[in-house]
Amino acid sequence: MLYESEQWLQKLYDHLETVGEWTWGYGWQTFLSRKLRRSHGYVNQAVRRRNLQISTLLEMLDTLGYDIIDFLAEVSGTSGQQDPMARLKVRGQQIEPEIPRVVHEVRARLDRLPETPSGKLDRGEQELVDSIAEGRYEDPRLAAVNAERALAELLDTSDPAHLHSAIPLLAEWASAQRRCDEPDGALWALLHCFRWVAATRNHARKGDLLQRLAHSYSDHFGDYAGALQLSERALVEHTLGDHRLGIAKTLVDRGFWLFNLNRHRESLESNQKALQLLPKAERRHRFGSFMNQALSSRALGDYEQMLAQMAQAWAIEPKGLYVAPLRWLEGTVAAEERRFDAAESAFLDCCRLFEANSPVNTALVSLELIHLYLVQGKRPLACHVAKEMARLVWPLRRFPIAEAAVTELVRKATKCEISETVLLHTRQKISRARARRECLTRALIETS
Repeated sequence: MLYESEQWLQKLYDHLETVGEWTWGYGWQTFLSRKLRRSHGYVNQAVRRRNLQISTLLEMLDTLGYDIIDFLAEVSGTSGQQDPMARLKVRGQQIEPEIPRVVHEVRARLDRLPETPSGKLDRGEQELVDSIAEGRYEDPRLAAVNAERALAELLDTSDPAHLHSAIPLLAEWASAQRRCDEPDGALWALLHCFRWVAATRNHARKGDLLQRLAHSYSDHFGDYAGALQLSERALVEHTLGDHRLGIAKTLVDRGFWLFNLNRHRESLESNQKALQLLPKAERRHRFGSFMNQALSSRALGDYEQMLAQMAQAWAIEPKGLYVAPLRWLEGTVAAEERRFDAAESAFLDCCRLFEANSPVNTALVSLELIHLYLVQGKRPLACHVAKEMARLVWPLRRFPIAEAAVTELVRKATKCEISETVLLHTRQKISRARARRECLTRALIETS
């Protein structure tokens, strides 16, 4: 092996076994032996004898959905010490997303310019960007197409100064990609955008991109502490630019990461500060703030406050994908209170809302519905819903761990072998889909 420390090697093997069992269940060694086209007990014996070859280790990690840099950082305990932006840049060099031709052409045009166009968006340009941003919550795939059309029109101009709106359009395209479970394309675009504005004095733009990069960081690494660091950097940029609205939006994001770090009281404080700054017209972030508060209140056991905050979120009259996280929370609460009809209705609504855009979230909500039926003793109905998840296998092909998990669930459903344990393992694997090292279902309130 590459390392001489016997103690470190022992740690690596122990960690590998933990990762394997957590990701694939108790049959992971047999599964990997078959995938590697080795004898039935090859991996089991290699790990037990501590004589695994480095080339085989790399193959195993790749099959488990890890890259070697992440794995070694996690084992050595240094993963949390690396700068989040540095980690994102390394990941950006590793990915090879499919990028539309027009996006590549805009990137090439901006790269050829001696300096980044920094003109302020006029009213029409700002309205176009805002309409695409809102479109992400109605039909994110259409929003991405509209961003591409707007970028194509920019390419037709001969005046480089007109390209100043390309960066916010690319940022909105990236955020739409994230909502369509395309995290690699989103990261690719956001890294290019940030590279162009990093040396400028446009603090508001840098703050906005850092907010988006925080969500990309969570997608790729499942590290909420690192995402929080990026949001704190965004807060500094917005403060330097005296960008009051940017500060408010970042405080909502900050509350989102604090919630996911189980720092619920701090999350409540951050969201309450945001509401003091957010204008009434800023529906998206006000909605996100109330939802974040409802989730934190629930975690703190304050159900009365949670219901009040959910009511405030509904008062904003959310539409489209805005509704999904609120209905998901309603379904979860109803299931806990054994109001099964209300829970079923909420989960079915979520499935319909996510179906066209997010196979990962569709799969996760479907598991909630299956569990609901199992709790009621409706095993045939639970198996039926699980078998219908076969339609998600092809859309999940970009996420091998999730694809394999759903395939295995469908197989078990055909034999009516669905159980709460099976659902738990499936949920854990699907939750790792976008963030390879993520083991818990993420909160769904994202506003950037």
